[in-house]
Amino acid sequence: MKYKVVVRSSFSSFHSVKLPDNRWENLHKHKYKVEVCVSGVTLDENGMLVDFLELEKELNKVVSKLDNTNLNENPVLMGVVPTAENVASFIFNELTKNTSYTVEYVKLEETENFSVMVSSE
Repeated sequence: MKYKVVVRSSFSSFHSVKLPDNRWENLHKHKYKVEVCVSGVTLDENGMLVDFLELEKELNKVVSKLDNTNLNENPVLMGVVPTAENVASFIFNELTKNTSYTVEYVKLEETENFSVMVSSE
């Protein structure tokens, strides 16, 4: 049996990315929504894979590094263009530093119509 726990958070940031025609778009703001799913096969003595509030706290700790920043100038993203894919990868990699569970995926919603997922598969 495998257990999966999902939590969500949000943050606001500015960014500009390089378009397919090699132009940089104007700096603009997004209210990002983040969803993370973690899994495992063992529950703790309280019958939980991970407490919702603890996982939410870990997620919020990661997104606080991005919140209210210009992602193009944010030190945690230096060396990469702050596309949704790269921002989601950063969140995924930060969360995988905890080894008590497996991060199944991170979903980053840039707008109501556009989102990306980074998964462990």
